[in-house]
Amino acid sequence: RNYFRGLLFGFIILVKPFAGFWDMKHEKKGNLRSSLTYLILLVIISIFMVQYSGFIFNTNEIKGISIIDEITKILGPFILWCVASWSVTTLIEGEGTFRDIAMGTGYAVMPLLFSRIFYLLLSNILLLNEGALLSVVLYIGIAWSMLLVFTSTLVIHQFSAAKNIFALLLSFIVVGIIIFLGLLFINLIEQMYDYIYSIY
Repeated sequence: RNYFRGLLFGFIILVKPFAGFWDMKHEKKGNLRSSLTYLILLVIISIFMVQYSGFIFNTNEIKGISIIDEITKILGPFILWCVASWSVTTLIEGEGTFRDIAMGTGYAVMPLLFSRIFYLLLSNILLLNEGALLSVVLYIGIAWSMLLVFTSTLVIHQFSAAKNIFALLLSFIVVGIIIFLGLLFINLIEQMYDYIYSIY
């Protein structure tokens, strides 16, 4: 029962983000499983969108599609964002926990999910000269999700607008640093492997 209430609670966040995220943080409404369900659905819809979008708009080669890549494109940024946001907000005295950030971000992907569902459906109906509508649908989903992420950070951590913008910018910088260090670590491992293999 709590799980389905959590799923329905996501729609409250869609239309009343400030009240919704406040209730999520302080009234303990919603739950992590429900919010992550929307993230998993986004992964599934993204895979379907790559494979089953209308052939007029689908430029992907079926043989070159990797499900692992599509999963990574969604879960990778989600995990990076949650880690970076938690790291930054902890340092600047944010009130939210890692669980709050993950839950808020999970609910925030709902517009992106619905925009991709509409894209998948419309791409099989529209003509080529109507393709601009598909881009509009995707951009609305992205903008709405970004607005929800902004609102969730503001409400969960009780930041002012200026401090919230500062926290978001720092979080993006930390994401870049994590990616850089990750690539550096992978490169180091490859060099060690090549060195050990050459000795062998």
